Amino acid sequence: MLVDLQREGMVVQVEDHLEPSLTGSALAQATAAKPLVRSTAERLISGVVERARLINADDDWAYRVSMLVVFGSFVRGAERPNDVDVACRLKPRWQGPSQEEAEQLSRALRDRRFRNTWECVAWPKLEVLRFLKSRSRGLSVQELDDWILKQKNHSIIYRDGQRE
Repeated sequence: MLVDLQREGMVVQVEDHLEPSLTGSALAQATAAKPLVRSTAERLISGVVERARLINADDDWAYRVSMLVVFGSFVRGAERPNDVDVACRLKPRWQGPSQEEAEQLSRALRDRRFRNTWECVAWPKLEVLRFLKSRSRGLSVQELDDWILKQKNHSIIYRDGQRE
């Protein structure tokens, strides 16, 4: 089986072990879901903007949404994008000890077990990202990295409480 994957170019030999190739990694991330209709993608964007407004209006969240950026195939104009890629810049709602208290409260209120220490530490941000995604199959939400803003194909759709 591994020989077949290597022959197909899905894995490559790196020193003394096999690793996924670029083709293999792309296949691993591929979805069998049908592409979205553009009107559905636009509805998903409106929904994520509305959820950002709800977060910013509710002091129970430890973080606010300061910016939402759409990038990827939707912005390039694909008529049937596979998903809508949204990047989110979060900022702490409070300063100093008040922010620390808000984050601790966020962890305590959710009455959940964390898989590891990282998830526990990151939870106040993760819960915002999960709420923005709202279990939508067609929406990919992540924290905003500078490389996204350097892309030619990106569009800021929400900034500091205002839809762009």
